[in-house]
Parts: sequence; C-alpha cells; structure tokens
Amino acid sequence: MRRARVVWLGLLISLTLTGCLHDRPVKSTSLFDRIGMGGPTGPDAVFIEYAVIERPAGNDTVNKKIWSMIDEMVIDSETRVLLAENGLRAGVVGGLLPPELESLVSNPKSETGHRQRRLYANNPAAIQLNGPVPMAEYQFRATMDSKPATAKFEQAKFSMNFTPAHGPDGHIKLHCVPEVEYNDKKYWLPTGAVGAGWMGKPLERYNTLAWDINLSPRELLIIGSYYERGTCLGNGIFTGTQGTAKVQRVLIVRTGHLSQTDPGSDASPGAGQDKVVPLVSQASLSSARATRP
Repeated sequence: MRRARVVWLGLLISLTLTGCLHDRPVKSTSLFDRIGMGGPTGPDAVFIEYAVIERPAGNDTVNKKIWSMIDEMVIDSETRVLLAENGLRAGVVGGLLPPELESLVSNPKSETGHRQRRLYANNPAAIQLNGPVPMAEYQFRATMDSKPATAKFEQAKFSMNFTPAHGPDGHIKLHCVPEVEYNDKKYWLPTGAVGAGWMGKPLERYNTLAWDINLSPRELLIIGSYYERGTCLGNGIFTGTQGTAKVQRVLIVRTGHLSQTDPGSDASPGAGQDKVVPLVSQASLSSARATRP
C-alpha cells in the first residue's frame, strides 16, 4: 500500500500542458502543447484541470455513493448549510482515488470529458456545466436569513467560476462562485444605433454562495448537486439533457502551479514545465496497479 501511494503521488505531479485561455481536451496533438509553448509561464502561471461526469439524473452513484468518500467538512459549516439549501454540495478527496471515483473519471460519458486550462493567478475561469436553457426557472436562497426567491432567465448558461490564487505551503486557493449568464433585451442596442451593436450578456453571480478552498496537486475538488431538491440552483447547474435523456453532472477539479515540482515526487527540478498526469491517465494507471500481480 505504501508503495502504491508513493507511485500515486508521483503520478499526480506529471501533466502534459494543453489549453491556454480556452479549454481544450487533455490529449492534444499540437506541437506547441507538447513542448509547453503558447500559454502562461512563470511563477504566477497555474493550471485548472477538470472532468465533467455525466450519468442519468438521480443516479445513485453520483447522487449518493461517492459523497460518502468525499470530505465535505473542509467547507465551513455556515457556507455548507447555505449551499445545501440551494441544492449544491462540494468537498475534497486526496491520495488514492476510491474505485467509484476512478470509474467516473476514466469514463465521464459527457461531451466535455477531460479538459485543462492555463492561466495566471488571480484571473477567473468559468466552466460551463449546463445550457443554454431556453427558459430556466429555479429557486435560490441568497442567505439563511432571506426567503427563497425564484429566478427566471432566457437562454441561461450555468457555470462555476474559479479564481486561483497562491495559497499557503505551495497550495492553490480556489475562489468558487456559481453564476448564470442569460439573455436580456435591455442589453440590446436598438436597430441602427451607433456603437458595437451588442452590449454583452448580463451575468447573475451568486457571491453569497461563494467559498474558498486550498488544494494541493494531490487533491481533487468535487462539486455536485442534491437531485432530490428539485428546481433549485444546484440542479439548474448540474442537471440537464443529453438528447432526450435527463442527466446529472458532477465536476471534478484539480489545480496547481505550472512551474512547480512537487517535493514528494521523483521529478527533478527543471525537467519540464508541468508534471501532472491528466485525470483520465491517473484513473487508468491506478486501475492497472490494482490488478497487477
């Protein structure tokens, strides 16, 4: 077990750089991606790698089973209760992935799959999880002292927004905020008006539901919803349709410094800009170790 854990930690700190300002699949044939060019560099350069998991809505694994293996207590109790009131839940997994999570990561079954983004610290990155929904209607509660309210938006796009910053002991602190972008005719310029023509889409950012989490490259942030809560913000973000089927999603996130060599690895300093294996490769290799004689 000790040897397996050491191997796992070593694998967690090797990664082929893909993605810059835009999300790209983990596997890339671009020469620039392979040699680590064309994106942020230096001590403020960080990565956000994520997998969007998709299963039938109400699926027991994504709605219940995996959460028994996730530490939700890393989020302070007041925020955790407010998130739950809005149908949202989040927590952290470190070290070896439980088999159920391994299975989800290796076979996400979503169109998004596994992706990576490179950016500089203190810059936001929004990950869209649902939409556009032609007419979205859901309940949300801004604070525990306020009454639930109803939101109704046209062409709504639901996302989680992450802003990475330098944390203690080489960790990355992620500021996590749910948000919804939507159409509003008040933001259109009239026909024939002088100007850009489109004033941009309005954005509903739920800052009272925001939370901060410190992550090392060994740890994964898991975010999902309480499906049984019905038409709440959490299910607006994490449930949708795939064809004619209703699906439920889970977001798995990992982050770290692009130029940092993890102290617990065998990688030598300067032997590459970023050494973190993509999530899909981790799951495959972990499963292979489990079956190795």
